[in-house]
Amino acid sequence: MTTTTDQTNPLSGDALFGTLVWRISVEARAFLGEQLHPEMEKLEPRLDLAAHAIDTLQMLRDRTEGHRSEAETELLDGVLYQLRLDHVAARKQLEAGDKPAEAGEPPTADAAGKDEPTKNEDADK
Repeated sequence: MTTTTDQTNPLSGDALFGTLVWRISVEARAFLGEQLHPEMEKLEPRLDLAAHAIDTLQMLRDRTEGHRSEAETELLDGVLYQLRLDHVAARKQLEAGDKPAEAGEPPTADAAGKDEPTKNEDADK
Protein backbone atom coordinates (compact mmCIF):
# COMPACT_ATOMS: atom_id res chain seq x y z
CA MET A 1 0.00 0.00 0.00
CA THR A 2 1.40 3.40 -0.98
CA THR A 3 0.92 6.44 1.20
CA THR A 4 0.95 10.06 0.13
CA THR A 5 3.17 11.16 3.01
CA ASP A 6 6.45 10.93 1.15
CA GLN A 7 9.05 13.61 0.46
CA THR A 8 7.25 14.85 -2.68
CA ASN A 9 4.14 15.75 -0.68
CA PRO A 10 4.31 19.35 0.59
CA LEU A 11 1.91 18.44 3.41
CA SER A 12 3.73 15.84 5.43
CA GLY A 13 4.52 15.33 9.08
CA ASP A 14 3.61 18.27 11.31
CA ALA A 15 1.97 20.18 8.44
CA LEU A 16 -0.39 17.32 7.57
CA PHE A 17 -1.36 16.81 11.21
CA GLY A 18 -1.83 20.57 11.68
CA THR A 19 -4.03 20.76 8.59
CA LEU A 20 -6.25 17.96 9.92
CA VAL A 21 -6.58 19.69 13.30
CA TRP A 22 -7.34 22.99 11.56
CA ARG A 23 -10.03 21.46 9.32
CA ILE A 24 -11.85 19.84 12.22
CA SER A 25 -11.58 23.01 14.32
CA VAL A 26 -13.03 25.14 11.49
CA GLU A 27 -16.00 22.80 11.36
CA ALA A 28 -16.42 23.03 15.14
CA ARG A 29 -16.32 26.85 14.99
CA ALA A 30 -18.97 26.86 12.27
CA PHE A 31 -21.22 24.68 14.42
CA LEU A 32 -20.58 26.96 17.41
CA GLY A 33 -22.04 29.75 15.27
CA GLU A 34 -18.75 31.66 15.09
CA GLN A 35 -18.33 31.46 11.34
CA LEU A 36 -20.40 30.47 8.36
CA HIS A 37 -20.30 26.81 7.38
CA PRO A 38 -20.11 26.34 3.58
CA GLU A 39 -23.31 24.27 3.62
CA MET A 40 -25.30 26.73 5.73
CA GLU A 41 -26.96 29.95 4.61
CA LYS A 42 -26.71 31.69 7.98
CA LEU A 43 -24.93 31.41 11.29
CA GLU A 44 -26.83 28.78 13.18
CA PRO A 45 -25.29 27.14 16.23
CA ARG A 46 -25.46 23.35 16.32
CA LEU A 47 -23.85 22.58 19.63
CA ASP A 48 -24.38 18.84 19.21
CA LEU A 49 -22.33 18.86 16.01
CA ALA A 50 -19.74 21.19 17.57
CA ALA A 51 -19.39 18.74 20.46
CA HIS A 52 -18.94 15.89 17.96
CA ALA A 53 -16.09 17.78 16.24
CA ILE A 54 -14.47 18.50 19.63
CA ASP A 55 -14.84 14.83 20.59
CA THR A 56 -13.21 13.88 17.28
CA LEU A 57 -10.20 16.06 18.11
CA GLN A 58 -10.02 14.49 21.58
CA MET A 59 -10.12 11.02 20.00
CA LEU A 60 -7.31 12.08 17.65
CA ARG A 61 -5.33 13.28 20.68
CA ASP A 62 -5.90 10.00 22.54
CA ARG A 63 -5.06 7.80 19.56
CA THR A 64 -1.85 9.67 18.69
CA GLU A 65 -0.51 9.84 22.27
CA GLY A 66 3.23 9.18 22.22
CA HIS A 67 3.44 9.67 18.45
CA ARG A 68 3.10 13.46 18.18
CA SER A 69 5.84 16.05 18.06
CA GLU A 70 5.92 18.71 20.77
CA ALA A 71 4.58 21.27 18.29
CA GLU A 72 1.69 18.99 17.31
CA THR A 73 0.82 18.41 20.96
CA GLU A 74 0.85 22.15 21.72
CA LEU A 75 -1.34 22.86 18.69
CA LEU A 76 -3.87 20.16 19.49
CA ASP A 77 -4.04 20.98 23.21
CA GLY A 78 -4.47 24.69 22.48
CA VAL A 79 -7.21 24.12 19.93
CA LEU A 80 -9.07 21.72 22.22
CA TYR A 81 -8.84 24.11 25.17
CA GLN A 82 -10.18 27.07 23.19
CA LEU A 83 -12.97 25.09 21.53
CA ARG A 84 -14.14 23.77 24.89
CA LEU A 85 -14.24 27.28 26.33
CA ASP A 86 -16.13 28.52 23.29
CA HIS A 87 -18.57 25.60 23.49
CA VAL A 88 -19.41 26.44 27.11
CA ALA A 89 -19.84 30.13 26.23
CA ALA A 90 -22.09 29.30 23.26
CA ARG A 91 -24.21 26.98 25.40
CA LYS A 92 -24.62 29.67 28.07
CA GLN A 93 -25.53 32.23 25.39
CA LEU A 94 -28.20 29.95 23.93
CA GLU A 95 -29.57 29.10 27.37
CA ALA A 96 -29.87 32.82 28.10
CA GLY A 97 -31.89 33.21 24.90
CA ASP A 98 -29.31 35.32 23.08
CA LYS A 99 -28.94 34.70 19.37
CA PRO A 100 -25.55 35.16 17.73
CA ALA A 101 -25.35 38.00 15.19
CA GLU A 102 -25.71 37.11 11.53
CA ALA A 103 -22.56 37.29 9.44
CA GLY A 104 -21.81 40.92 8.73
CA GLU A 105 -24.31 42.27 11.27
CA PRO A 106 -23.14 44.46 14.14
CA PRO A 107 -23.70 42.98 17.60
CA THR A 108 -26.90 43.93 19.38
CA ALA A 109 -26.89 46.25 22.40
CA ASP A 110 -27.30 43.20 24.64
CA ALA A 111 -24.24 41.54 23.14
CA ALA A 112 -22.21 44.77 23.24
CA GLY A 113 -22.83 45.39 26.93
CA LYS A 114 -26.05 45.52 28.91
CA ASP A 115 -24.84 48.25 31.24
CA GLU A 116 -24.15 50.79 28.51
CA PRO A 117 -26.94 53.35 28.03
CA THR A 118 -28.50 53.76 24.61
CA LYS A 119 -28.74 57.13 22.84
CA ASN A 120 -32.35 57.55 24.03
CA GLU A 121 -31.36 56.93 27.65
CA ASP A 122 -28.61 59.57 27.34
CA ALA A 123 -31.14 62.11 26.03
CA ASP A 124 -33.42 61.51 29.02
CA LYS A 125 -30.71 62.58 31.47
